[in-house]
Parts: sequence; C-alpha cells; structure tokens
Amino acid sequence: MKKKLQKVRGVLSIMKDFNMKPNFSELERMYGIDRHTIKKYYENGGIPERKKFKKVSKWDPLYDVIISLADVPGSYLMSIFQVLNYEYNGNLPGNYNSFKAYAYRRGIKCTPADQTPHVYYETEPGEQLQCDWLCKDSHNQSSCASSPIPV
Repeated sequence: MKKKLQKVRGVLSIMKDFNMKPNFSELERMYGIDRHTIKKYYENGGIPERKKFKKVSKWDPLYDVIISLADVPGSYLMSIFQVLNYEYNGNLPGNYNSFKAYAYRRGIKCTPADQTPHVYYETEPGEQLQCDWLCKDSHNQSSCASSPIPV
C-alpha cells in the first residue's frame, strides 16, 4: 500500500508541475486507491497534516500539587499517589496506573533521595548495650543466662 501511495504522489507531483488536472477516477482504477484520497493528496501537495488536539487529562487540575510533591527528596510516584489519595479522601480522578501514565506523559520525575552513606544508630556511640545469650543446652532454656558486654 505504501508503494502505491508513493507512486501516486510521484504522478501527482509531475502533473502539478505541468499544470495538468489529473483524472482521479482513472488513477483510482490504476492504483487501487480511493479517488477522494488521491484528490486530497493532489490538493494538499502530498499527505496532509493531521489535526492534533491537545487532550485534557483528568489529572491536570492536580498538576501543581503533583509537581510540588515530586520535588520532595526521596519521593516516589506511589508515595505521591498515596498522599493525594489521603488528602482527597479517595476522590481522585483515576487509579494508580492512570496516575503513573499521566506522570510519564508529562515528564514528571521524582527527586532522588540523598545517597551519601552514613552510619545509622539510635543512641550515641558508647551508650549501646550488646547482650549475648549463653546457652549450655539448647533444649533447656532455663540454664541460659545473659551477660552484658559493654561496647
């Protein structure tokens, strides 16, 4: 089909260069393409541009909120969706999959968390207590004792 269209466009461009009006019905019989399509190609000088409409998403009213949540370091799309779900009491315009597709279409990227390595501890160093359980008999736990070892 594409080769036929290329041939028709070539014939039409030659006819247009010589200021000849083509017989659309004859070209239809020759190439097997509808005469209305051939006429449309002739009048537009090739394949016409399709009209593009900007589709409005149901998520568009929440765009600013989504961007502000995505700027928080360490956020993920799932966490943003859950925050929105909590704030709007579950009255969101779609489910998580539609939200994820919307984010990818709009180019919304979450800010990654700070990845610098650090030591994690809950108490200050030197205040931790380590307990080792000493058991002589694994079946009899009454003879087990703990001995705290300071660190």
